[in-house]
Amino acid sequence: AAYAPPIPIWPLSFSQRFYCGTSQQSSYGTMYYDWTQRAQRVDHAQYSYECQHFYSTNGPCTLYFLNSSLYAYVEDTGVCCHDIDVGPLSPDWLVNATYIGTTKTDGLVCNQWQSDPHNYWEHSGVPVLFSFPNVSQQDMHFLPTTYEVAPQPASLFTLPSAACKQQCHFLYGRRRPASSVFP
Repeated sequence: AAYAPPIPIWPLSFSQRFYCGTSQQSSYGTMYYDWTQRAQRVDHAQYSYECQHFYSTNGPCTLYFLNSSLYAYVEDTGVCCHDIDVGPLSPDWLVNATYIGTTKTDGLVCNQWQSDPHNYWEHSGVPVLFSFPNVSQQDMHFLPTTYEVAPQPASLFTLPSAACKQQCHFLYGRRRPASSVFP
């Protein structure tokens, strides 16, 4: 049997920049993660696939994964709402993943894991790529040199308003699959 490295376990808190899309058409963002607060925040820049496809905006959007809910904030309209019931990934979210092997990804030799329906690549414990099924524009290519393990301020995970509790369904004509997992 081929060697399988230990399952990657995320640190309790970290931040890391990423880009989504291809090198020809990319949008950048930052992910903040703090399991001690049961919180994860993903800031997407303008023209990102995420903001355009799910929230009908060319402007930036922010996703807040708090406890067991995903909230979206659309900066240019000030709209904040509850999208779906999915919280932050646990540090051991890959515990049932299948090891695929080593592949060269974004210029690094990485371990690749599959956790249906997503694939995840890491290099020496640092996130490199998180893929979404059939939507490469949504794939998150993490920038390894920006990986910083450190406590995240609680203020990063504070929703912009109490109005965020309203449902998002009116923002777009399509719903996000409830079975999806997001980094």
